[in-house]
Amino acid sequence: MKKNLYTIAVLLIGFIVGLTACSPDDYSLGGSISKDELIFSVKQDAQDPNTVYLEALNKGASVAWVTPQGRSLRAKDTLRIAFPGDYEFTYGVMTDAGYVKADPYILKITTTNLNYVQDEMWKLLTGGVGNEKVWVPDTGKYGMKQGFYSCFDPTSTYKDMVAEANTPYNWYARDKTWWEPGNADVGITDDDLNSTMIFSLKGKAGLTVHRFTDGVEAVLNGVFDMNTTAHTISAVDVDFLHGAWTNGKAVDFRNGFQVLVLTENQLMIGNYRDEALSGEGKCVYSWNFVSKEWADSYVPEPEAPEPTEPTLPDGWKEDVSENETTITSTTIQWTLSTKSPVNWASQSGKLLNTWNSPADYPEWLGTPNPATYSDFAMTLDSKTLKATFTIPGGSAVETNYTLDEKGIYTFDVEIPAVTIVNWLTFRLSSTHTLRILQIIKDATGAVSDMWVGIPNPDNPDKEYIAYRMNPKAIGLGGGETAEEKVMKTLATQAWMLDMDGKVSYAHPTEGTFVGPTACYGWGGNWAPGKGTHYTTGLISDGKTENMNYGTMKFTKDGKVTVNQRRFKYEADGEGGVPYELTTQIPAMTTNARVTSEEVVTLQGTYTVDLSNNKIRMSVPMLHPYSATNMCNDWGDLEIIHISSTSLLLTVYRKAEVESVAPWVYVFTPEKIN
Repeated sequence: MKKNLYTIAVLLIGFIVGLTACSPDDYSLGGSISKDELIFSVKQDAQDPNTVYLEALNKGASVAWVTPQGRSLRAKDTLRIAFPGDYEFTYGVMTDAGYVKADPYILKITTTNLNYVQDEMWKLLTGGVGNEKVWVPDTGKYGMKQGFYSCFDPTSTYKDMVAEANTPYNWYARDKTWWEPGNADVGITDDDLNSTMIFSLKGKAGLTVHRFTDGVEAVLNGVFDMNTTAHTISAVDVDFLHGAWTNGKAVDFRNGFQVLVLTENQLMIGNYRDEALSGEGKCVYSWNFVSKEWADSYVPEPEAPEPTEPTLPDGWKEDVSENETTITSTTIQWTLSTKSPVNWASQSGKLLNTWNSPADYPEWLGTPNPATYSDFAMTLDSKTLKATFTIPGGSAVETNYTLDEKGIYTFDVEIPAVTIVNWLTFRLSSTHTLRILQIIKDATGAVSDMWVGIPNPDNPDKEYIAYRMNPKAIGLGGGETAEEKVMKTLATQAWMLDMDGKVSYAHPTEGTFVGPTACYGWGGNWAPGKGTHYTTGLISDGKTENMNYGTMKFTKDGKVTVNQRRFKYEADGEGGVPYELTTQIPAMTTNARVTSEEVVTLQGTYTVDLSNNKIRMSVPMLHPYSATNMCNDWGDLEIIHISSTSLLLTVYRKAEVESVAPWVYVFTPEKIN
């Protein structure tokens, strides 16, 4: 027998649905339950009808509600709805057969409680009670996001959103950002960008959408609700604005939205791509908006005009022309890169595509196979100004050349075209030239790559076809590898941590690094001073450890000795009983303190791998011991810079501590310290 159960009390309106007379059983995830067995309760508070209580009455069930304020997985939940209206609630549970849901229940609310829309988020979104606020898609030209759409990992929430000090409006999901394309790159149309949303608190939580389709405007009206605790938002009778290209790829565009970012002039809301509908994996579609007031008043900072030709660094001519004094060779053999042999570049020499490996190349061009061009070489002797081009198949072309002050090589003869990938070849220009576009140096200051180019025949005044070349000095007793040079530099002295910040290293993209350490990765860095952070010796409550951490000594034949000062720590546990800290970060543990210290000598081996910009040690690198548990591997090191006076090496903080992040440690020779 089926029955509906209703309970009504004075000033209490409740709804309990029981589509069976049986007692609730235990339906845990993976169990079996039918729609007829779903039992739930939706009640209004007796004193405040705008407060609604949800309760799942199927014992042990894995619950999934759909409410006016978004989805909820709580067996019991409380919603606070400010305005009158008809609100829909859907109750369901997860079973081994999938999601089983009851018919939607409509709750009529007749009262108003403006206390529920006084939170700062309501004011930022709407302008406050009695006001409305217009939001427009971010075109990428308002100094905030790169465009209307961003793609984040499906686990991303508002808690993951960060913006760096030098780009305070460029919010993104730290370690969870998958793609942030320009509007044109993903199919955002003028119709999308001309549409607007108006959030209002004029008598109701109103949402008005002005949507354009094929240039024709439609005005759509509905209501919305927001849960400021859960940072969720939903709409009734109208979709939130989104790129039309995602239609049919999400379950809907009204429910299940997160408020990822909300400030006075910036709004980012996200819903989920559906795997079944899209044929792709789940992700967060983030829709990025700015307030109309900001859009109307924004004046972009004028961009500096792009240089009309490449700008090469000081000393570039010596860099690409080895000399007998320092290298005992004047001949360099240049070969095409096996990682990214070709690209296009602007008139200033800036690369137009981010292709760093064969897998990065697009389908329309194809994937370069280094075996196709591995026998090609361009050998230049800067003393005799003779060039030899070795062509795949065994032939060679010898010629004279010149190199002018602009970085333009001019050869006496043409050479045969060398296939790189499909139809794209290495060749000289119609006037037998190659122009140097960029010179790239490794951490030791040696040239590792040179981009040369010819004018793009399709746009000769504005673009180059660019070729990436790697050098090797040959002849006259040369032949020491770049790795051997690094090992020789490392072995010249013992190294100590630069605890007093004596080194100042200007990184090309991340600002100036100052010792002892800096966290970076957003086009800038943060450098905590000595003893102010667990990465630099802080223990607890302003207490520091002995910050003379010892020395690190390398040999030219691949051996390393680390004299590491180690510490033991303890903290007060339950009932004030001390316990030893073994896996914790001391500064992240209340009342941590040092109990003993010692200097331990660790002997191991190391290798230098410049192709991956790495030093790998079999023992941990010298480091502040307060940071020992920060990293999974203190022997896997990225090279930032190596010279006779400074050494900068990066380790990665593990996710369990705070989040994965690069930290560079700065070393100086022991004699300088």
